[in-house]
Amino acid sequence: MSIASFCDELISDGAGYRIGRVREKFLRSMLIGIEHADSLNLTSIAGALDEGIRLHATQKRLSRNLDDQVLFDFLQNRLLSLATSDVSDDSWLVVHTYSLEKRYAKKIEYLGPTGRELDHGFKVCEVLAIKPEKRVYKPLVTHVWSNKIPDFESDSSEVAKTLDRVLDATGNKGLVFFDDQSVGADLVEFLINRRAFDYFSMMPSDDAKVVHRDEEWVVRELFDQIETKYGRTMFKLVPEGMLAKGKIDLDLFLHAGALGVKRVNDSRRLTLIALRAKTKRLGEISIPILTTKIGLRSRKSLMGLVESFLSIQDVVSLHQEVRARFRPEEFRVLTYRRLRLLFSLLQAVIFYRIESKSSPVIEIPNFADQPHTGELDRTYLMPRKIDSEQERRVD
Repeated sequence: MSIASFCDELISDGAGYRIGRVREKFLRSMLIGIEHADSLNLTSIAGALDEGIRLHATQKRLSRNLDDQVLFDFLQNRLLSLATSDVSDDSWLVVHTYSLEKRYAKKIEYLGPTGRELDHGFKVCEVLAIKPEKRVYKPLVTHVWSNKIPDFESDSSEVAKTLDRVLDATGNKGLVFFDDQSVGADLVEFLINRRAFDYFSMMPSDDAKVVHRDEEWVVRELFDQIETKYGRTMFKLVPEGMLAKGKIDLDLFLHAGALGVKRVNDSRRLTLIALRAKTKRLGEISIPILTTKIGLRSRKSLMGLVESFLSIQDVVSLHQEVRARFRPEEFRVLTYRRLRLLFSLLQAVIFYRIESKSSPVIEIPNFADQPHTGELDRTYLMPRKIDSEQERRVD
């Protein structure tokens, strides 16, 4: 499927309403320009379009047409409709956030702090959908904000509104995972307290309380009583600089068990998973996990969910790599409405690339059930290979 064909699909009659020829032409220009330029910089996009007129004139036209609330609403709704069409109860939905920094910018509307004292920018929440059996992912929604936009309440509220849009579109289908590198424990607690949906999340604290067999327990005490009878060895590829100068392939013995619980003052049945990871290098690590999935009585059902949880960071990392190819921090628009539409257009191009090429979620998973190949430092001994000549001598 070409980018032009994808544009036709976006603006087809199935979208529900027409947006007019001027908006259609602009939408085509932006998607083709971003796809060809690998950039969100309007000068680069204008250059990629090569319209045969002054570059500045093309750039000015693109900037002016980005200030379009009708087109923004259309594109957000259309992309969400397309991307959620095959989301099922077995799909994974990953909530991820990041900061979009413009360190030296001063004139951008609603520019706000991103967390570091001297940096300024915006925050972005994305929800990604994963079909495990197909090993592909797709972005469902992209939401940009700062603490200076009108009607801003909190970062938590902005993330909640983003997740609500997805859950409403899917009819509450899918199992929600939270990127623990960007979505903190307080935010997770806020989200799961707002509405009912299926989730799989690390417990914010082992001091939290749950109910097991009509009795309140501190998670830490109940965790110690869970028999972790299912186990397997997996291999974690650790990036350079985290444990040593080079990459390390770390062998981990994972063992897990589960108990049925409820949250205090909540009648919904949940499962507390005790996950332990043991390695010679780091010792034993204990991870309490809470999920709405119940009846995890077999090795396949329990360890399958655990492995899903371990692969989430691989998916997020891949998406970050795909997004970084467009150098989104190089955007140069001055109004918030233009910025929002620009990032929705980026989502559309990423969606197109994944749909047209069926990109794998993980080419080299950081967590794998077999040792990683290549020149790596290892925390285990690899089996010695016997060459063919030695094999013949043995025979």
